[in-house]
Amino acid sequence: MAFTPQIVGAVALYQVGEDGSVEEIDPFGGYTQITGSTVPADVWTAMMGPILEDYDVVEFPERADVGETKNAWTPAPDPEPSATPSATPSQTTEAPEPEPTETSKEPEPEETTKTPKPEETTETPDPEETTEEPDPDDSTEAPDPDEPDAGATVAPKVP
Repeated sequence: MAFTPQIVGAVALYQVGEDGSVEEIDPFGGYTQITGSTVPADVWTAMMGPILEDYDVVEFPERADVGETKNAWTPAPDPEPSATPSATPSQTTEAPEPEPTETSKEPEPEETTKTPKPEETTETPDPEETTEEPDPDDSTEAPDPDEPDAGATVAPKVP
């Protein structure tokens, strides 16, 4: 939202999630992110430009003393020079030098722990040799997909 002394204009842009909650807006239109200073500011400017052409440039009025001012900084008024010079010139005094004080000793840095070295790896053991000979009558090979009975269950041979 932005305004001039004569007119107010507002642009609201938001994205609703599947659960109805407000989400961060997915970037679009060449923008890398959507914030109040991107698409909404561009829309407000495009909208208000033609509208404000019909208005004269006017300054805002002084603040009305309504309510309490919060978080506002008001500069102190400039001191007004006196009309007549003073009879006695004012003396300027220098600020006193600070007296040295005893400071505490800086703490010694603590010894840091060292990063442990990685342990040496052990060699991979050799595979154990099998002592059984495969049974030539046992057909446990994968079925050939080109065979007509490929994938069919084969009943084991009974001795």
